[in-house]
Amino acid sequence: MHASAPFRIGCSIPDSRSSSWDWHSRCGRTGRWDACFSLIVQVQTDHRVVDTGPYRFVRHPGYAGVLLGFLGLGLALQSWAALLVMAVATPAALAYRLRVEEQFLITELGDEYVRYARRTKRLIPYVW
Repeated sequence: MHASAPFRIGCSIPDSRSSSWDWHSRCGRTGRWDACFSLIVQVQTDHRVVDTGPYRFVRHPGYAGVLLGFLGLGLALQSWAALLVMAVATPAALAYRLRVEEQFLITELGDEYVRYARRTKRLIPYVW
């Protein structure tokens, strides 16, 4: 039995997503995913603006990886309904989180983050 093209594409996307998440999770610290991510928006004691690696292009490469992963899941499920849900619900949830997180980062990191935000996109390189 041969897998369909959408299934194969959908299954390959999480591999690229994990690379994005891996880079994000290091954050120049311990190499643990929880070193820089928390369900509660907060800054770490030594938090600084990082603008190297994928952070040169997007402010939130970890979330970009999450978005890719969910779109890949929608494709892998081979269901237009699942793909539609993933394509609408995931960006909507991420957009809300990004608004909250970026306002917090502006408050905490000030002008350095504002300058960084002016020269990079939020989630999708060259787009948004």
